[in-house]
Amino acid sequence: MMRTWLILISLPSILLGACAEPAQPVDTEGLGGLKVVVAAQSSSQCVPSTNKNHSFPADIDRFEIRLSGSINFATTLVEEDLDKEGQVLVMGIPPAENLTLDLYGCKGDQLQYSGRTLGVNIKKNDKTAPALYFTKKSAFSCTGSATLSNYWSAKLPKAVAFHKSALTDDGELLIVGGFTEYFAPSQLSAGGGGADVYLYAPTKGMFRAWKEPLHSPRGWHHLIPFDDGRKMLVVGGASSANFGATTNPPLRPTALPEHMVELIDVDNESIEVSTLSFEAKPMGAIAHSADGHIIVSAGGANLDGTSDDAIWRIESNAGAISDGSAVVAKGQMTFKRQGHTANYLKDGDVLILGGNTSSGSAAIAEVIHTGAAPEDVLSSPVNFELGQDNFPALALHQTALIQQSDDTHLFMVAGGAGISENLDGTAKFNPPHFVGEQLYVVEIQGSNGLYSGRVAIKTGGFSVDRLERAFHSLTALGNNLFLLGGGYSTFAEAGLAICDDTAAKTGCYLSDALVIETSGGAFGKQMFSENSLNSGLTFSTSRFGHGVNILPDGTALVTGGLRDLPPKNAAGGLLNSAEILNPMRIDENSICVKTAPGE
Repeated sequence: MMRTWLILISLPSILLGACAEPAQPVDTEGLGGLKVVVAAQSSSQCVPSTNKNHSFPADIDRFEIRLSGSINFATTLVEEDLDKEGQVLVMGIPPAENLTLDLYGCKGDQLQYSGRTLGVNIKKNDKTAPALYFTKKSAFSCTGSATLSNYWSAKLPKAVAFHKSALTDDGELLIVGGFTEYFAPSQLSAGGGGADVYLYAPTKGMFRAWKEPLHSPRGWHHLIPFDDGRKMLVVGGASSANFGATTNPPLRPTALPEHMVELIDVDNESIEVSTLSFEAKPMGAIAHSADGHIIVSAGGANLDGTSDDAIWRIESNAGAISDGSAVVAKGQMTFKRQGHTANYLKDGDVLILGGNTSSGSAAIAEVIHTGAAPEDVLSSPVNFELGQDNFPALALHQTALIQQSDDTHLFMVAGGAGISENLDGTAKFNPPHFVGEQLYVVEIQGSNGLYSGRVAIKTGGFSVDRLERAFHSLTALGNNLFLLGGGYSTFAEAGLAICDDTAAKTGCYLSDALVIETSGGAFGKQMFSENSLNSGLTFSTSRFGHGVNILPDGTALVTGGLRDLPPKNAAGGLLNSAEILNPMRIDENSICVKTAPGE
């Protein structure tokens, strides 16, 4: 795991506003300034190397500072600019508000580190001091330091898997619920802290426990932010589930939360039981509009292992969702499904993909939409072109939007398990290791109940074992990059030698982190490949049932999960660790390149 740095930026000259003495102007022309303080983070996982105390990281020779927004300002700092306390005052910055501050660490022409903070205000005599979490490019770095305070921790306060996370209105990450106990050989439970809520501060790289827990512990649930992230709905999930090396289905709910829906008030750190009559089953899927005012839940697993076809839909305002008065409409999908995905298209339409036990193009996908009246909830199959690449009966895959234009949407579908049906109607899953590699581009076109689709296989150029996984993550990083991380490849199989293989790409439990780059515009021109700037990556440990969230600074935070399913009385299982990926992006290539005068 790579080292991290906390770079404190004081505006203009008082670090963290901790000094009681009167502030002094930075200069006589009314300009502002930045006070840069280099403070190395340390923890048991991550001990930084420096040239000397309060100094630059050992593997950079200068900082490049960029301020952007209503003004543009750039300057370079070298180690000799720092005083013996590791500080320097950068002067001559015009006063401005709501700026973006980027700090880059360079070694020659190579970009080594970066950090970003938003909402920076440059004012005369200002004492505020935003912090930058400065991490290695194209690498996974550890979080935080155990020494900031008694309230903050470099790790999650409790090990957790199948939790949910979402950004708050002020750019912090709320981590809610999850399974917190594993009883070998096959039982997950949320009873030992699965109601807990944690907050992650991106500028600190640290976690703290929230003052109020959920009323009902749960894992494998859903979290929907609305009212600009000031409020969130917690919906569905399971309070316990069967999950073992030989169980099939691999994750089967055994008990449901007492309260199906809860409302989180972020500003007040309070949680109350919601009166909304809305359901979301484990192994089901939810999609919602960007503002959280349209929410659609579909399908899932019943306690007896059969699949469900119910649709629950809310379209309302923040006030009605908050007080529980929002009208909930109900409908049925064309097919019963579990282990499927749901993606919001536009105008309230939601794509449902996979999770059906039937083979054939008619069962691949359907789109949930409204009818003549808003309370009419309908679902129409997607008609796929004949002669297209085969898309199998697939579940436990991940789907991410590549691009959309008008009524055309392109998606990446990665990983997954085969799904079929037993004679008693329960779902049966075939593990990824047997089903084989899964990577597709899927095009969906249409509106108003008429939809068509195309599918193309995109496994070429990747080794087979990197695309065989379930309970993994697929996260859009921006700039046409997608992180396919972790997973579990061989469930429902006993005694396989492969499960003793600790290799990142071929073991039962995967630590492989593949950054996939997409290129081209239209369906027929899409090409998938491993991104050359972010290749050969792995998590610090195998993870499945983990969380991945994009933070305001563009980094990806990976939290918790399971590292394995240990036998009885053996160590292992649930994780409380976290790590950060700071991806290298093609538009950053030239930041550290020195140009000759006049160029």
